[in-house]
Amino acid sequence: METSSWPAIWLIIILVASPLMPSLVLGQDLVPAPTSASSALDSRFVTGLPTPLPLAPGDLLAGPFPLSGTSPLGICFLPDSILWGQPVLYTADLYSGEAEVYDALTLQFLSTINSPQGPSTTTGITTDGIFLYWAIAPTGLSFLYRSDLDGANPVNLGQFQHPGGGLLGDIAMASSDSIWVNDIVNDSFHLMSAIDGSWLGESHPHPDGSGYGNGVAYRAGCGLLEIPHGSDNAGRVVMISVGNPVEQASVAPIDISTLGTFLNGIETSRPFAPGPTDLFGVYSIYLIDNAANLLFVIEGNDPCPSVLPPLGLVTCSTDGGPTATIDWQPLAGADGYRIWSRGLLLAELPGDATSFETGPLTLPVFAELCVEAFEGSAWTPLECCTILLPGCITPPITLSHNADPDLLTPGSVNCSVNGLHDDNSYWRTFSHCGFPFGLNEPISVLGVRFGIENSIPGIGFDTQPVVVRIHSDPDGGDPAPISSLQLLYEETFEVPPVASEFYCASLATPFEIDCSTDLVVEIFTPDGQAQGHLFYIGSSASPQTLPSYLSAPDCGIPDAVDLALLGFPDMHLTIDLLAESTVPPGLDFSRGDTNDDSLVNIADAVFLLNALFIPGSPQLSCDDSGDVNDDGGKNIADAVWLLNWLFVPGSPLPMDPVDCGLDPTADSLDCSISTACP
Repeated sequence: METSSWPAIWLIIILVASPLMPSLVLGQDLVPAPTSASSALDSRFVTGLPTPLPLAPGDLLAGPFPLSGTSPLGICFLPDSILWGQPVLYTADLYSGEAEVYDALTLQFLSTINSPQGPSTTTGITTDGIFLYWAIAPTGLSFLYRSDLDGANPVNLGQFQHPGGGLLGDIAMASSDSIWVNDIVNDSFHLMSAIDGSWLGESHPHPDGSGYGNGVAYRAGCGLLEIPHGSDNAGRVVMISVGNPVEQASVAPIDISTLGTFLNGIETSRPFAPGPTDLFGVYSIYLIDNAANLLFVIEGNDPCPSVLPPLGLVTCSTDGGPTATIDWQPLAGADGYRIWSRGLLLAELPGDATSFETGPLTLPVFAELCVEAFEGSAWTPLECCTILLPGCITPPITLSHNADPDLLTPGSVNCSVNGLHDDNSYWRTFSHCGFPFGLNEPISVLGVRFGIENSIPGIGFDTQPVVVRIHSDPDGGDPAPISSLQLLYEETFEVPPVASEFYCASLATPFEIDCSTDLVVEIFTPDGQAQGHLFYIGSSASPQTLPSYLSAPDCGIPDAVDLALLGFPDMHLTIDLLAESTVPPGLDFSRGDTNDDSLVNIADAVFLLNALFIPGSPQLSCDDSGDVNDDGGKNIADAVWLLNWLFVPGSPLPMDPVDCGLDPTADSLDCSISTACP
């Protein structure tokens, strides 16, 4: 919902309704993350996305035209009026208690009329062709008023009795006795009686989710709601959501991001009120920029868009770099696809497309990508996915103590005061050659992946710091005492506002360790009191192989303590170590081809026996090829196995790989050269 032009009392309502306001904590203590917490994202994090493409729907037909009012918001179109003798537009001022009348084609000012309540908060205006209907909130509650077309004979029809109550935005005539209203507090739309303001039993959530925008128009011939909208991420209105109340789906949205900065009022050229429509020759939409006092007329979707079944299987991914990719299941017969990000149209693709990759994005970024398919005038609902960049690529080795490392569930705690975190350190131990991983080789540490239950940087900050420290533990076991740990690596990462996501902290300088080193990973969130930061690390109740630990000196926990002992047995930290082996991979070879001639026959058995027992004989260039029974050794048993296979019916084949492949078994043998296998 828009806020910058509302009275102070409305700002209070909006703040109270926000799910982002953390509960106040009196005194320092371990505080659970609010279960309803969600991220407050900002359009600044989409820097680097391509410039929006021009549309046919959305093209400017007329304007911007300066309006005469002081703060116009609501707008309605009266196609046929005996009073005015021509099609007219009404625009209702938010505060002045007046409405202005304009020629609907030339947009020239005609007259001023009074609103029913005089100087008061007027959020909407609509007409059935006989009367004007007004949404007015003199005390913060919205009432329905009716007047003649010149503003005379005002009548208070009663308070709007919509579910949830509270302030309403714009209104739009749906029939001779019903009105659609925009519930800006609950991001929903209700069908209300035009007789007394009572609820008619029909309500729908916003077709594109919560966000900005107070207007609503009803396209009577199509039965569609057209709504100025901007997601929480966009920070302002950037698109027109087109909602089908019957299908309860968003269909064929329109990009208006290049128009005004505070677009709110909206009206259709085909309203319920009778009379001539489409004065500009095509289906049109009137838009008001409340901040700049401007009127725009743009082209709309024609013919009426209908709804196709959803695409399904829409996913976002990354290769670990600064780009994001959206993939989808193709729609048979589709004419094309449109890709959106936070209300901005990024691309229109042909009907055989199945994916789209962005250009380089400014990191870190919580990217949202959406796709819709169209076939003629039928559209699939807009379907979206999100991904936090920099993202994770699948490393050769992932060490995780969680049975389901991709699961995040609410329930994390931190040490905080007044809803802002103090110093917190979250700990996990990793012995890659010990329990439960059991590797037997040195590794290179590439990074750390950690879950985020909620990250809310302070006001004025795009990100907040999270420090990744990796220690060695000479004593092994649990991290305590942390004074005995030896710091191997430290790097600070900036985390944007995000919730229920994983962050990949790729080390600027990977480092190598062998089996003698036990690692301890620390995720440290420095005191956020001065900056207003709040951070909850991700966790889950998924079974874990070793404990999770927390230290927080300001909460009386100076050393790392098992979270179960602190009273949080199900807070299993989602901290994983990303690595790769430093042992060079073996070459492809064929088991039993000891003389490297691309054949396996008696000559290979002879070659192996000579290499084993006759001094000065040529040796195998690929020792793995001589390990015919794959027991990790090279001896006479391998020659016997090979001879049996060649000459004794029913004897087993040499072990894999029989025909050019890698050794599936880890052993001390290697393959330095194998010319038979390119």
